[in-house]
Amino acid sequence: MKKVYTQNKWKNHLKRRSDKAIRKLSKAKKGNKPKKKLKLHEKLFDYEDKKQKKTFKLLPAPTNFSFIDNTEEVLKYLKDSEKYFKQKRGVNFDKTNVEVMTSDAIALFIAFISGKHKFRGNAPRKENLKKLFEESGFYDFVATKSVNKGKGNNEFNLLHRETNNIVEPEIAGEAVYRGIHHTGLSMKDTDPVYDTLIECMQNTNNHASLNKYGNCNWWLYVYNDPEEKITKYSFVDLGVGIFSSLVANGLVRKFFKSINMLPNIQLVDDLLNGKIQSRIDEDNQIRGKGIPQIVEYARTDYFKRFFIIANDVKINVKTGEKWQLNTNINGTFLYWELQNIINNGN
Repeated sequence: MKKVYTQNKWKNHLKRRSDKAIRKLSKAKKGNKPKKKLKLHEKLFDYEDKKQKKTFKLLPAPTNFSFIDNTEEVLKYLKDSEKYFKQKRGVNFDKTNVEVMTSDAIALFIAFISGKHKFRGNAPRKENLKKLFEESGFYDFVATKSVNKGKGNNEFNLLHRETNNIVEPEIAGEAVYRGIHHTGLSMKDTDPVYDTLIECMQNTNNHASLNKYGNCNWWLYVYNDPEEKITKYSFVDLGVGIFSSLVANGLVRKFFKSINMLPNIQLVDDLLNGKIQSRIDEDNQIRGKGIPQIVEYARTDYFKRFFIIANDVKINVKTGEKWQLNTNINGTFLYWELQNIINNGN
């Protein structure tokens, strides 16, 4: 009897194990559906997508994307991206939630990312800002497959990049014509804006590093605001910046400047009044009076607003106000708005 009982118990044990194994196998078949076999191009896309998520840093843009009115945030945004470029990582410039965007910020943005390769981005979600960005001509200067390439609005915009020639009278003339035509000014009113543009172009020589003299990068963006009779000019000089190229007068000033103990903001008044000059002061037939000439024109009624942002200083040329910036722009940015005081009632 003992032997029979042992055999029955053993058979029951084996049956239970068999039933359990069958249940597990059944569950496995139901839960593990066979994976779809990816084709070669699907595998490549899947790989690239995973790779980009690891190598591209997502950077949401400030909601107020205006360099003139929100200088610190916009400048910090671009500077933050630099550290990722230096790490050989890409940057995804996300402008989806931008609420305010201005032509000056677009000019600075395109000048900043020009020449960089690993970046992605988009336009703002708001339709009017999306249109402003896409019609600026931005996509014509970056490597992209966007359908907006070649769709810049040439009637309202002029976006120009110069890399070798310092002064371009023809470009200055075109920029002046667009502004005069849009604001309703006459040809007798061309001197202030034309001379200002020529001075900006010429000053790129003075603000270049010594080993790149005569081979500077500058950008000009002219935007005719369709909602008002104002033309907005943005000039970006990618040299070392005004204050890094200054020669301070006087032995004491020269000493403190040489050891970087003289804050740039303390040089503003002398700069605007022509008491200090750039280190390269060779004259030629097209050269005028530099910054003092620009300041003289800027304070006339032709210009509604006029700002200079250079190195770590921001200057309202119309009022003389100046601000110390927390971030260095490493270059010079000039912005002005051409107006017709009769049409605008000012």
